[in-house]
Amino acid sequence: LDLNANVYFERPGGISNVNWDVMLTLSLSLFEGGVNLARVREAKSLKKEKEMEWKLRKKQAEQEISSLYGLLKNNVIHVEKLSTASKLLQKKVDLLIKDHRMGLATNMDVLQSLASLYQIKRSHDHAFFNVKRDYAILQSLSMRRQN
Repeated sequence: LDLNANVYFERPGGISNVNWDVMLTLSLSLFEGGVNLARVREAKSLKKEKEMEWKLRKKQAEQEISSLYGLLKNNVIHVEKLSTASKLLQKKVDLLIKDHRMGLATNMDVLQSLASLYQIKRSHDHAFFNVKRDYAILQSLSMRRQN
């Protein structure tokens, strides 16, 4: 809707006695309403898409945290069992050394037990540091989720 007004000091021709005029213009776009409606629908669709994408990412993060927590829990149990095995093997090695001194065990028995003990200790250390790493990752994921 437009309103225009003009004032004339001198006007030639048949309308010279009129000093002013007013023009009222109404513009009505028949097709623009459809474009606006399409834009609104597109914006709603985009909003819904982003909400669904956010829900999917949230669910994936929760699943990742849950699976990492389960893995961490199993690794802690594994470390505890390796620690117990290491202590038992240490006792076995100590007993074999005593038996070897008394001539009841061979040098090869002692060496094999020592090799097993060192392998268990290496496995324990490896599993222990995996637990530390997984715990740090789990903490960082849960901190990211809180923010």
